[in-house]
Amino acid sequence: MQLTIDRSPIRNVVRPLIFSREDWPMVGEGRKAQIQGLPGTWFKLPENSPLKGALTLICCPGCKKISILLKKDRKIDVFGKVSPSFKCASKECSFHHTIYLDKWHDGKTLYAIATIERGKIEFTYCHATNDTEARFHLGAGRYKIIGIAPAIGLWANDRNGRDLSV
Repeated sequence: MQLTIDRSPIRNVVRPLIFSREDWPMVGEGRKAQIQGLPGTWFKLPENSPLKGALTLICCPGCKKISILLKKDRKIDVFGKVSPSFKCASKECSFHHTIYLDKWHDGKTLYAIATIERGKIEFTYCHATNDTEARFHLGAGRYKIIGIAPAIGLWANDRNGRDLSV
């Protein structure tokens, strides 16, 4: 196998962001209670939600405001990919990115699979209970698997405890 190197001066690879599924806390009591979003996460609406036509709630990592994803405007596939890409509903915020929702399908973890074929690295995402199941979802092909692991959420810490944006 021969690996080719792209020597173009600028190459921008933008990977999707992974939003983890979280139970958001309620602030206040009774009729004044409000849901408090956690930036870079999504919230599963209950079956009896008064938000008819809503798929889910997303908390923007840019401005920390909550957006409602409506069935008429968006599609979320079985892999948790939101289409079209997520753009924050707040007029003051410029956050616009391709996102995947962890645990969207049957509550299973979102896995990232890195492969290389003909010198090109590709990333595939699927929901699975472990890396063996994720490999099964990838299917047959003429590629080499570089790695399979749970997709990292929007925020992570390095060895020294510093926040990293992934």
